[in-house]
Amino acid sequence: MEENIRMLLEQVPEKLPRSKLEPHVDVIVTLRRKRRSYREIAEFFREHLAIAVAPSTIHDFVRIRRRRGKLSTISSGEPPACERGARELFSDSSLPPHKANP
Repeated sequence: MEENIRMLLEQVPEKLPRSKLEPHVDVIVTLRRKRRSYREIAEFFREHLAIAVAPSTIHDFVRIRRRRGKLSTISSGEPPACERGARELFSDSSLPPHKANP
């Protein structure tokens, strides 16, 4: 890349997060680890943080960040089983592979 283009790119400021949930990602992760539903999380936000948000918005927020690998983790411990893939859960299992019904 040309030097003048590189210098221009360095001057472009970072964009601020677009989601109002971004500053509260740790709250969402903690509540999901405590097996709270998206509806319960939305109620928590409304009651304790004075943020009106639909459960579907929280779900989309979590889904998109999980897919991108940007959902932060609170502890260094292993995530709960419900957050791990089935392949990981049963990788050493003696269960036979699933066969679709014809």
